[in-house]
Amino acid sequence: MRRTFAIFAAAVLVTAVSAVVAAAAIPNGNFESGTFASWVHKSVGGGAWHIYSQDDWDDPDSAPPAYRDVLSEIPPPQGDFSPTLTQGAPSGNVLLRDLEIPNRAKALKLKLYWETRAERWNYKGTWKPGEEDTGNSYFAVQVLKRSAEAFSSDRGDILETIFAPDEGSLPGPMARRAPSSTGPSSGGWVSLSQPLAAYRGKAVTLRLAEVDDLGPIAAGIDDVKIKLRRP
Repeated sequence: MRRTFAIFAAAVLVTAVSAVVAAAAIPNGNFESGTFASWVHKSVGGGAWHIYSQDDWDDPDSAPPAYRDVLSEIPPPQGDFSPTLTQGAPSGNVLLRDLEIPNRAKALKLKLYWETRAERWNYKGTWKPGEEDTGNSYFAVQVLKRSAEAFSSDRGDILETIFAPDEGSLPGPMARRAPSSTGPSSGGWVSLSQPLAAYRGKAVTLRLAEVDDLGPIAAGIDDVKIKLRRP
C-alpha cells in the first residue's frame, strides 16, 4: 500500500513539474512589478507609455488625466498591472523586450489590445510622426534582430510581424497565421500564439510599434511568456 501510494505521489509530482516547465517565465512579462523593468520604451512626439493598475481602472478618476479615457475601456487582463499608450499630439512609440529563445521553445504567448480614433489604418513606411506628408496611423507586434534600432522599419531588421491591422505595407515577412483586423478596436484583450521554431537558440527582440499622425491609438501588451515543448 505504501509503495503504491509512493508511486502515485511520484507520478503526480512528475506531472506537476512537467506542467510547470511547459512554459518559460519571462521576467516581468506580465508587468506585475508595476514598472517597465526588463523592457525598454521609447517615444518621439507627444506620446508616452504608462503602467496602470487595477486600482486605477476601478477608480478612473484617481488615475492621471493623460489616460483616464483608456482606463475607462479595459482593465488589466490578469494581475494588477498593465502597460498602455497615450498621446497628446502626433507621436511614434515603441515597447521592446529582448528575448533569449530556449531550444525547447514552442510558441510565444501574449495578450494584446488596441483602439484607434483615427478614421483608418495607414502605414507609410516609418514609425516616427511627421516624416511623411500623408497620414500615418498604424501599429504592429514584431520580432526583430537584436541589433535593430528601436524605430527601425528596415526590412533587413524585421524577422517577422506577428500582428498588424491588414491595411498598409509593412516591410519583412508576415506570420502565416498572424491574426489581423481592420476594426478600430479589439474589444478587449486578445490572446495571440506565435510559433517559435525558427528562433530556437537565438537572441531576438519583441517590439510593439505604433505611430499616430491621424489620431490617438491606445495599445497594450501583457502576459508575455514562452510555451515549451515537453522533454
